[in-house]
Amino acid sequence: MTLQAFGQSEALTLGVELELQLVNTNDYDLAHYADRWRPGDSAVVRAGLESVHPGAWELVRPWRDGARVVRRPGGRAVAVVAALPLLTAGAVEGPQRRLLTPVVEHARAHGLDDRAVLSVFQLTFADNDEDEVAWVRNAAGLAQCGVANPRHDLVNLLGASDGEREVLRGWGYAEIPALSRMVGGVPVTTWVADAGPAGLAGVLYTAVAEEQGAAGQHLRGDNPPPGVLVEALEAFHSDAVLAALPVAPRCGASADAAEQVRAWVRTSLTALLADHPALLELVVARYLVPGATHESAMRATYLSRATYFRRLRRAREVLAGATA
Repeated sequence: MTLQAFGQSEALTLGVELELQLVNTNDYDLAHYADRWRPGDSAVVRAGLESVHPGAWELVRPWRDGARVVRRPGGRAVAVVAALPLLTAGAVEGPQRRLLTPVVEHARAHGLDDRAVLSVFQLTFADNDEDEVAWVRNAAGLAQCGVANPRHDLVNLLGASDGEREVLRGWGYAEIPALSRMVGGVPVTTWVADAGPAGLAGVLYTAVAEEQGAAGQHLRGDNPPPGVLVEALEAFHSDAVLAALPVAPRCGASADAAEQVRAWVRTSLTALLADHPALLELVVARYLVPGATHESAMRATYLSRATYFRRLRRAREVLAGATA
């Protein structure tokens, strides 16, 4: 096929520029986004908060330098969020402490401080009927929180929003009755969710594995013999060996069966070594990385030879008795 002659390059029209921007999946309009607080935001945020969350502005105002603002495509603010590690929240001074101190004290007293995030506030005051606003708002808080793989998330809910309460309950959060209080005349409740030892990354991995049918459905038999997991690790990159294991399905191509066994191995490692991240890192470096050797795994984990083999032996002991 002969190509037509190329036309002269010209600047894009405004319409084309708009088409090239991100759109949401609801009505394919331009998507909301989040960024830092801008000089002109105070008036808009204050008016918006006072119309929906009376009194909240005085609690939000001290956080302007650190808050993230969710905006319409044109830049107008519709929501605000602020989050930080619980580890550093106790050192915050000034009026910001009003929303922090009781939560920090409670979390430390009740063992909720393992990789904990404190969402100081997450408030939407416009476009409440668009789901993506809450998604962008919460994602902005997570990106800001400073915790790589959070386990505990403590969320302050300002005001009496039944809709926000239902959303939190739907995502597995539970209200902490002892932290129901009034701050500056605004009712504040605090909610907590525990993602488990594997943290948020483990929750996401499990969700993806289940969505892809890799969370147990691929296994053959209810109780594979002990030692199969270690055997699968040692042959992780061999389709033939994995397809012959007792946990592999007996239908389809051997490559497909092997890939399902690999999915089981990854899921099992995440669950069994969730409380031992150093052991998980070592096992991944030694067995899951293609072409890895003991020497390369030692270099990747920065371990001495004695420490490396001691931890490897401990990891294999934990995994040797595992079944599906």
